Amino acid sequence: MGNPGKRASGKREPDPEYLQDLTPPEWLSDAARVVWAQEAPKFRKARLLSDVDVMAFAALCQSAADYRRAVVKTGDNDVKAKFAEDEDGNVREVGEHLNPWAMVKSMASKQMALWLGKFGGTPQDRTRVELNPQSELFPSDGKPQDPSAAYFH
Repeated sequence: MGNPGKRASGKREPDPEYLQDLTPPEWLSDAARVVWAQEAPKFRKARLLSDVDVMAFAALCQSAADYRRAVVKTGDNDVKAKFAEDEDGNVREVGEHLNPWAMVKSMASKQMALWLGKFGGTPQDRTRVELNPQSELFPSDGKPQDPSAAYFH
């Protein structure tokens, strides 16, 4: 969509330091720490994880851990049979109900997708992430370049 409001771009965007210490926060659950250990090096290598991203990345890791746990808990049983005892004391199947872990899985999946999108963690989201997008418009030598020069030779 470009810049539909035609607002001027900020000349000096924040440029935080990339996260060097990949130790997960102590308050994360054990399962989220496992996700952190697996994913943080990948996100830092992709230059998507900085010092100021720790809280958001921790939320991503926790939602991924919750999703993994819910997948294990539900297995192939998102819908479960519902049983009841009849007047003779026999247990009979009387219908179906949604496994409560299926709801956890759904909610965690949505949270995980939201946080992944913030980090450019999916192919579609990466098309919206730019590393230092102002560098061509505002080079360090102080001479602005025509933005169209990159497209027209």
